[in-house]
Amino acid sequence: MSTIRDRLLQHTNDYGFDVGAALSTVVFPLPSLSVVVPYHESSDTLPLVLSHLAASIASTLEQEPTWKHEIIVVDDGSRIHPASSIISAFKRLSSRLVLLPNNCGRTAARNAGLFQAIYDVCLFLDADVLIDNELIRNVLTLFGTCRRGTDIVPIVPAFFATSSTLPWDTPPLTPNDVVVNDFRVFCTYRSEWIGCEDDSQYIGTTYRLLAETNMFRFWRGKIGPWWLPNMVLGGCFAVDTAASLGARGFDTRFGSYGFTETSLPTKLIALFDHKVVPLIRGGALHVSLAGDASDRVRKDALFRRNHAIFNHEYLNTPCSAVLDSDPSQ
Repeated sequence: MSTIRDRLLQHTNDYGFDVGAALSTVVFPLPSLSVVVPYHESSDTLPLVLSHLAASIASTLEQEPTWKHEIIVVDDGSRIHPASSIISAFKRLSSRLVLLPNNCGRTAARNAGLFQAIYDVCLFLDADVLIDNELIRNVLTLFGTCRRGTDIVPIVPAFFATSSTLPWDTPPLTPNDVVVNDFRVFCTYRSEWIGCEDDSQYIGTTYRLLAETNMFRFWRGKIGPWWLPNMVLGGCFAVDTAASLGARGFDTRFGSYGFTETSLPTKLIALFDHKVVPLIRGGALHVSLAGDASDRVRKDALFRRNHAIFNHEYLNTPCSAVLDSDPSQ
């Protein structure tokens, strides 16, 4: 009986086309889109997130005026700064609000939005991530490329730049404005990234994951400390809505910090052979405001805990039991 780990080791991620060439030609109609934004007291950043999201939607509608979309903001039990007071200022956005009575964590909030989604593709966008004005069209172009003449279903992650300040005066971002410094493009593995003692062997090793795997097409098994689903992270990624609903969304064991994105892409790869197709044009700006030292210690502890759950429990689950054993329901 094969496990999730077995399926990841056997998985072939060759999606069969050049991503750069695919992005150079947009073929309409574009798939419809649901955008899910999990929110909890992020009043400093959500207005910027919605502003840049609106610019990317407007750019897409200019190309295809009949394109269908929706925005689902999931307020995860906010008490001080409810999302309703923020999204009311964005009347032109086709948005709706889902309210959770208590703070259940980002994973539960994403699930709540996914279970409300009605369109072909679901883009998960965190409430501290600003996207470029072509990102939506580019993401949907990759989904459309896979649909034309193939049976491939993609998972599309974006890459990131980071900012430690609130860029209030930033106009709509273009793809050229996002100077990516994402570890998936280039990194030297650092000691603070260790999730378990075995990972210490990778300290000081330089990785160019995107280039070394030909845009993830030739990814096999595990590279350094990472599985292929670990390449889908950071709060800006898109999945097939129907398949994600069939997979019952994200596993809420990973609910607070660390591996919160990973469980759903893992299921989509292991159960349905979806391919990870990276968005290599433009990307997103992650606004990372400084927290206190105790918050960093807490996050590091959660990351190590969830690293152990993912590698020693989740990956060893028999594929036939994944949906039955998933505690997210």
